[in-house]
Amino acid sequence: MSGKNDRQNRDDKGRFTKGNPGGPGRKPGEPSRVACLVREQWIDQAQQVAQTVLEQALSGDLEAARIVLERLYPKPKDNPVSLELPEGANLTQMTEAVLQAVAVGHLTPQEGHVVASIVSSHAKVHEVEYLKERLASLERALNFRIQQEKKK
Repeated sequence: MSGKNDRQNRDDKGRFTKGNPGGPGRKPGEPSRVACLVREQWIDQAQQVAQTVLEQALSGDLEAARIVLERLYPKPKDNPVSLELPEGANLTQMTEAVLQAVAVGHLTPQEGHVVASIVSSHAKVHEVEYLKERLASLERALNFRIQQEKKK
């Protein structure tokens, strides 16, 4: 489709000008017409497929039952971890408690790693808060000193 409009959107070498989307068509990331049609057909038939699998599961088909159960009750990605930390423990003591729990087998190494990373994130939050307070204190002291110098 090369019309007058197409030529206006191009430079003297025939390339699209800056800011021109590159011609007609769908936007990036937008599904094609064919994909939309296939999806519409699938949606219409998906209920029938689901009903068939459910009926097979209820009639004793173990594979169909497995499919239904996996969709209704997916396997959890991880388990909750219970760990007793000393009351009022500092971050070092928390990390030591995690290492001890892994050492005696109360936590797996993977669980210990996850808990330790949570403790580490917690430490970073405390560090940022401390630095923020420290910076505010230094700024107040500097402003006070500047005011004192101006009075002299």
